Amino acid sequence: MNNKGIGSIFCLIAAVLTAARYMAAAIFMSNVSSWDAGLFASGLEYIGPELRDLMAAADILISRAGANAICEILALRKPNILIPLSAEASRGDQILNAASFEKSGYSVVIQEKDVTNELLLKTVNDVYTNREQYIHAMDKSQLNNSIEKIVGLI
Repeated sequence: MNNKGIGSIFCLIAAVLTAARYMAAAIFMSNVSSWDAGLFASGLEYIGPELRDLMAAADILISRAGANAICEILALRKPNILIPLSAEASRGDQILNAASFEKSGYSVVIQEKDVTNELLLKTVNDVYTNREQYIHAMDKSQLNNSIEKIVGLI
């Protein structure tokens, strides 16, 4: 996986959201530690163990579409925008994950090659405005209550 590619998309997101005064929305979900601190001159910092609290407090999330990320999003019932890694930068699993979540009504997907300032801001506003529809779709998910399902099988 190309960590610099991951970083560039989230730097773009941070810049767009900061410029639009969505400072609280710009949370980074990456373990990359080699980026130059100057990239984050706007005051954004890496998030550590408190990420779960920030995710729970967020109105919407913007994320890649890895298995861990989408499971956390579904468990938290957070309206979201997924930007999967491209097929050139991955095995293609994130593209499939994102398509599945979008088809189920849980997410809006923007392909990395299609991200522009205008599209990102429009999508953030649209997802925020329609957030209840995404929460409702996730509430109906058959992937909920896994512990109860496992116990029921035993």
